[in-house]
Amino acid sequence: MDRENETVSPTQRLHDFDALRAAAMLLGITLHACSAYRGANGPVRDVSSDKTALFDEFFHAGHGFRMQLFFILSGFFTAMLHQRRGCGAMVKQRAIRILVPLVVGIFTIVPVTRWLRIRLGSEDWIERRNVAVDGSIEIPWSGPFEHLWFLWFLTIFVAGYGLLVAVRLLVRSLTGWRGELPPWSVNVAMGVLLVTTWGCQYLMLSSRKNPYFGAPAPLSVIPDARIAAYYAAFFCFGIVMHSVQTSTGRPFVGTTGNRWMYVLPFSILIAFPLALDATYGEHRTALLVAAFLQAVYTWSMIYGVAGLFRRWMRKDNRRIRYVSDSAYWLYLMHPPLVLLGQSTMKDWPLSASVKFIGLNLVVMALLIVSYQLFVRYTPIGWTLNGRRTRPLPDTSIRTRLKATLG
Repeated sequence: MDRENETVSPTQRLHDFDALRAAAMLLGITLHACSAYRGANGPVRDVSSDKTALFDEFFHAGHGFRMQLFFILSGFFTAMLHQRRGCGAMVKQRAIRILVPLVVGIFTIVPVTRWLRIRLGSEDWIERRNVAVDGSIEIPWSGPFEHLWFLWFLTIFVAGYGLLVAVRLLVRSLTGWRGELPPWSVNVAMGVLLVTTWGCQYLMLSSRKNPYFGAPAPLSVIPDARIAAYYAAFFCFGIVMHSVQTSTGRPFVGTTGNRWMYVLPFSILIAFPLALDATYGEHRTALLVAAFLQAVYTWSMIYGVAGLFRRWMRKDNRRIRYVSDSAYWLYLMHPPLVLLGQSTMKDWPLSASVKFIGLNLVVMALLIVSYQLFVRYTPIGWTLNGRRTRPLPDTSIRTRLKATLG
């Protein structure tokens, strides 16, 4: 059955959305891994002579929609959890899944990542960030949360959502209004969110000396209003996608990605090159136009990828579900391994492409093993994904015969 005609059951697991969220996480690992091979080098400078603009384009292509997609899915699952368990339980569960890993990460993975950057970073990279390396541990500043900044944003957004739910309940108790909106309000809300992302994109571009594709990572505990509003718009889109129906009475989530086979090629082959050229190329345009083209790419890519996963990932698949469960752990823990891998291979006489592929395979394989051995069935895994029951050993006659006969 197509999701256009479905309602979202409180107990239903949307396998395509789970896989999509995992893909966004894993794509983040590959984007960070390519930093050594881009024209604008990351901390580790690779000596490969075949570094090309393709790594820059790959980074911009992924960075232009990945976290935006993630926040849409986060908003969707937050609204689903609220529907399933109520506001109090939703806030408690989000605190366990989001706030606890953030706090623990600030005192573990974040200091390790910063220490490795200062020890392994090239001199010019350190110099560009005005960091002294005289034995004192001054760390190149990339925000208080490093790659965990999204958890801080999610904490703020979930708190805001919970506050709005509380206000709605208060208004209902005082006035009897149930907070129901007419169907046409969905189109208005979506238009507001689309314009908001365009406006925020323009404000972010106009505030920087150098052009930038996508949204920069926040650099303070108090978020930049432009960046926060930008990602909040995607989070709100996810809430709307779960909570409302279209003007025709269908669940809004059922309309996402319907024409992905047209939208995805348009996004990759037309919208992305135009946006990239308007931002960086010889035909750089007015910032308002560049921001608009970036917004077009972001939304069309999200729509196309969502439709692609909806088409091919709808059914339950044990292996994909395992990857979906493990992706959160992989993303939280990957930076030190990526930095160590980049540093180890930087002088190897291999092409950048071979190093990049090998680095991703090794890092993800090591993290998958660590997830299976130390996370999945332990309190760490319970915190990140909920309890998983360790499967009992298969003691069937057939299995024992196989083991006996080799």
